Amino acid sequence: DTGVWKDHPAVADAWLGNYQPLSQAWLPIDSPFPVDKSGSHGTHTAGTVLGLENATNDTIGVAFNAYFMAADPIVTNLANIKPLQEYINVFEFALNPDGDTTTTDDIPDAINNSWGIATHDDTTICAGYVTQMFDAIEAAGIANVFSAGNEGPSSTTIGQPQYVSTGLVNTFTVGAVNGANPSFPIASFSSNGPSPCPNLTGSLLIKPEVVAPGLNVRSSVGLNNYASYNGTSMAGPHATGAVLLLKEAFPTVSGEDILMALYTTAIDLGLVGEDNTYGRGMIDVLAAYNQLASVFTPTPPNAQDYDLVITKIHQPNAVQLCDQYITPSVLIENRGDSAIQTVYFNYQLNNEPSQNFTATVSLNAGDTTTVLLPALSALNYGDYEFIVHASLGSGFTENDSINNQRVARFTIRETVAALPFYENFESTKLDSSYWLIDNPDFDKTWDTTATQGLGASNYSAYINLYSYSPRQSQVDGLFTPIIKLPNRDSLYIKFDVAYQLRNSIVADTLRVLISTDCGVSFDEIYKKFDVNLQTNDTITNNFIPQYASHWREEFIDITAYAGNDVLIGFESINRQGNNLFLDNIWVYQGVTPVGINEQVTLQPISIYPNPTQHTVTLDAGNNLLMQARVEIIDLLGKSLMRNTIAASKTQLDLSH
Repeated sequence: DTGVWKDHPAVADAWLGNYQPLSQAWLPIDSPFPVDKSGSHGTHTAGTVLGLENATNDTIGVAFNAYFMAADPIVTNLANIKPLQEYINVFEFALNPDGDTTTTDDIPDAINNSWGIATHDDTTICAGYVTQMFDAIEAAGIANVFSAGNEGPSSTTIGQPQYVSTGLVNTFTVGAVNGANPSFPIASFSSNGPSPCPNLTGSLLIKPEVVAPGLNVRSSVGLNNYASYNGTSMAGPHATGAVLLLKEAFPTVSGEDILMALYTTAIDLGLVGEDNTYGRGMIDVLAAYNQLASVFTPTPPNAQDYDLVITKIHQPNAVQLCDQYITPSVLIENRGDSAIQTVYFNYQLNNEPSQNFTATVSLNAGDTTTVLLPALSALNYGDYEFIVHASLGSGFTENDSINNQRVARFTIRETVAALPFYENFESTKLDSSYWLIDNPDFDKTWDTTATQGLGASNYSAYINLYSYSPRQSQVDGLFTPIIKLPNRDSLYIKFDVAYQLRNSIVADTLRVLISTDCGVSFDEIYKKFDVNLQTNDTITNNFIPQYASHWREEFIDITAYAGNDVLIGFESINRQGNNLFLDNIWVYQGVTPVGINEQVTLQPISIYPNPTQHTVTLDAGNNLLMQARVEIIDLLGKSLMRNTIAASKTQLDLSH
């Protein structure tokens, strides 16, 4: 689909990425991380399949105890539609999410496809790689469900690849009806058959296969909202949810057999018999269940006595850590009927060596307890997944094996042990263990781009605020690694900034923040906006600095934080004004540092008497001193004194 807002309260507990490595729950096509595009189409369809907001028991989903994985190849702009071949990669991922061909429990039971390409007469896909892929999906036991499309009411308006058929249900296509009307009238937009594929006859030629509710369907949108949408995209998820309900009752029955049950038991609508408007008619889950039960023995819900759950990872619980040494703790719950006395844990960081731990507990039905696990140390810095698995041991079968595992994701930050710290963004990769990006809305954020005006500097950090829409004061942060500040005076931040104010109504803001507790809390040490932030008063849309006059140098005194390990953040607040640029970021002590692009010539200085055993005078001559740093060493290289001076003549006592 278009992606998903995985933390929406209606789908958050169902997101497989809470329990498995991200690579098994999210196939990145347009975004490396789970997000949704404008309109939240994918979040809406996921909610219809399995949504449940636990806090309110709002059951917007058909199969609200299911889990889901997702991919985001679908777009909202017709100009960005990808070639059909690119979608095939997603189906290939579904056949082997964990990359291990010896396992099958990672394969989904159903694939919901609320998408299609509005091409109705391309018969080149009626054979070849498309049909081979759909045959492989069916052979793997997966139910492959498609929405019919919204090009109706004319005939032959089913999109591709929905009109491809090599079996009655291997591209199970669903039209839309008004579910609030007892007669289930077809929605005027619902696409109709027949398929344009040559050499198809009988039921293979007829599209769609069935219909389901697709008008005024209320489901999840955005990060925590709900909305009612119309479309066959809303009908398809009803059928997918029906498949999952039936799969729970008949876990060993193939997706093809479950779809056939929905197909053959559908309530006939429209013309008598199968037709190119309603297909076989409205899905009837109870009738499908009864038909399957006449052949297969249904599995009772909660058939097992045991269900151990890792409810939460207490530690680590932050998005960034400033230490490689980690002491994990987890909350476990007994959701079964029988008491639990022993729990076996296996846990690890990424693919680093795993650890085992056996916990003795006393958990009756419904009880919870926190378990502190022995510490472990990360071998590297950067992005990490902490994966912890709990089991009852061999001989125990549980109702749900997925919730025995949990995953926490975070970045372990690197440390700058000594000043000065300097960054010019010429070859720096942002959003790593060194520089960390905070992008809460997963939209536009900090990056690097080509700029001019700073001598030999070719690249700067920037955020595109000019086209950051909508204008909702979105906050994006760019954070340094951990910097160890010495317990000394005269500590400063220095940086170059460029910003052009278009209009005070759309004035963006730059804040500089500092944290002494690894990002748990921050102090604001700089804030400018409007004309105070402006460095160039020429109105330019989509501003990019070109000249030295477009930049301004800023200084911030951070001596108050001496002796702390700090994180420093540069935070933009979007009002869709103009682009914001940063460069040549220094954190230093004492004398103002000189970058490689700055031209500063030191005039002659003198020191006397020389040699001496006690006091000397340093004469700076014609040099203009501002927080100059002086170090005197003896002939053996031993440092005798370090000091910061500002006067042109200074007496220095070497007697100590």
